[in-house]
Amino acid sequence: SPEDAIEQGGDIIIVGRGIYNDKDPKRAAIEYKERAWNALVLRDGDTIYS
Repeated sequence: SPEDAIEQGGDIIIVGRGIYNDKDPKRAAIEYKERAWNALVLRDGDTIYS
């Protein structure tokens, strides 16, 4: 999951089947982006903008 990738120290996520196998790939891509960003902010807090 995007959260797992960030929690394990990643700064980016690699996506594929989770998006292109979804019934609505556009919605899935937006959801993945938001989930990854939220996990990154949770992990790094204010240091993200430094």
